[in-house]
Amino acid sequence: MAPNSKSSLRPWFVLAAVFVSIAVFANTGSRAQSRASVEALTSATPDPSTRANDAVVSLGWENSGPICTGTLVAPTLVLTAGHCFDHSIVDGGSGQWNSQSPVWRSYQIGTRTEADWMAWVRGDRAGVRPHTFVEGAYYDRPADVTNALACAARCNEQSAQCQAWMFNTTSHTCALMPAPRMTVRFGNTHESPTQTIVSTTYSTPGRADIVMMRLDTPAPSSLAIPAQVLSYLPDGEDRIAAFLRAQHFYAVGFTSAHPQRLRATMNFNNYPYDRDLAMVGVLGELGASTEHGDSGGPLFATRTVGGVEQQFMVGVLQGFDSSDPPRNRYTLTGLNLRAFGQLLPLQYNAATLDRTQAAPIGEWLNNVMYADFVASNPRFRPLYNWFSDSRGDNFLTSDPRWASDPRTIVFDGRGYLDPRRFQDGYQMYRLEGYVFDPHGARPPGTVPLWTWYSEARGDNFTTSDPHWAGELRWNGEYLAPMTREGYRLVRMEGYIFDPHLPQPRQTRPLYSWFSDSRGDNFQTTDAHWMIPANEVHWNGEYITAVDREGYRLYRLEGYVPISPRITLTGQALRSD
Repeated sequence: MAPNSKSSLRPWFVLAAVFVSIAVFANTGSRAQSRASVEALTSATPDPSTRANDAVVSLGWENSGPICTGTLVAPTLVLTAGHCFDHSIVDGGSGQWNSQSPVWRSYQIGTRTEADWMAWVRGDRAGVRPHTFVEGAYYDRPADVTNALACAARCNEQSAQCQAWMFNTTSHTCALMPAPRMTVRFGNTHESPTQTIVSTTYSTPGRADIVMMRLDTPAPSSLAIPAQVLSYLPDGEDRIAAFLRAQHFYAVGFTSAHPQRLRATMNFNNYPYDRDLAMVGVLGELGASTEHGDSGGPLFATRTVGGVEQQFMVGVLQGFDSSDPPRNRYTLTGLNLRAFGQLLPLQYNAATLDRTQAAPIGEWLNNVMYADFVASNPRFRPLYNWFSDSRGDNFLTSDPRWASDPRTIVFDGRGYLDPRRFQDGYQMYRLEGYVFDPHGARPPGTVPLWTWYSEARGDNFTTSDPHWAGELRWNGEYLAPMTREGYRLVRMEGYIFDPHLPQPRQTRPLYSWFSDSRGDNFQTTDAHWMIPANEVHWNGEYITAVDREGYRLYRLEGYVPISPRITLTGQALRSD
């Protein structure tokens, strides 16, 4: 395993003194060492080919050897390093920072002149000429044309198939650059892959050495099981370091010299890495280090919670340094940074956010994956619980702006989220299940779930009680104003199964509790707060009171699906 030599990134190093990035590349020792012939991981072992292991893939341009390693994190998404695609780490941004709609860009290969790079960094796109690719480019068959305008027209005729053009005034040759295609090779060998899938677009969070590739066709579940990726880390440097220190790590990657995928045990070394909040430093056992081709490879964390082993991806390989033994640098997937030394708060203020410094990696990753989750599961939305300690308020919602991709969730032993996401004074602490899309048609045998809020009490509550039914007049993700008993209607979260009908399988009961001392309503499917459904005795729309930890049970709201991969047949659920 070895980091990409990054020898093709000379313009980036020229800019490093001018442009401050959270991805620190300008390390002379690491560049010199990464160019040298380095033995494969000294403690590496061959990584066997299984559906779980084959989520780690080999990347290369068409007809090339392995240039980088990536990780399948969803059927159409592969996470890898930004420097694998030259200046993609500079051409950053995925739309609005808090957007659930990431921007996908076409790959560009070759490098620009230094003047073009500086214009790009300054945001002067007009100063960047589309035909100034000077190295690393490849061209389809040249066509003889009379002038540069005709050459440009020839490129325009091909639309997305032609990415750039170059006219040679001496030979009157028009060279057309086709849109690059990255091949993603599945299986544990690069030379004889189990299957190859093409990728032509990517998304990036900004000036950070991390990229999400989008596959042109989904990887079938029979080929590989996507790896779970962590999109949030605890708040603060000390807590992040403590969380990482408690995990066990291993790295996986492909090398140029060894076609078979390798893995090696890694040990926590330091966070932040050389004062860089984006990166963690890890040491390989027996001095193991990474080689050319390993760039973009995953750092997996493993731990045992409640007797169950958990495995999740926490980092993407950026490179290694020249210390003895060498430290391997990984860009953390769960960080939200604004500038050096600052953790980025939510919500972001687009008017004041310095986009040349910002790299909210975890938020970007969550947005990309949540958008993919919604596209892959159009009937369902995840239902999350949030809590504000200062307000003493629980808050249940399926609102995309308060959501997270369930595939980025790491649970503790009792089913609470670890670590937790923070927003607007609240922390996300539990995934309760899934609701049918509130914007879709109401499925048979279901009831709407309404959310109301009292500013005077600082209390949110969500219910299917017909007395609190609202009107579906959407205003974006919220509903038209409607007040009742000091509460204001906020949202319809979705549809869940009717509490008065038998419980369908693949569901959990959603109970409502109330604390008179806190003035707090909360709803949960947590087993700790459950009573058997057959013990529910209705008194009108309410149920027989049960007291627990200062709260009183007062209602069964309905039954919540526990998986998005179920289908509705009549009034019953079946697993796909």
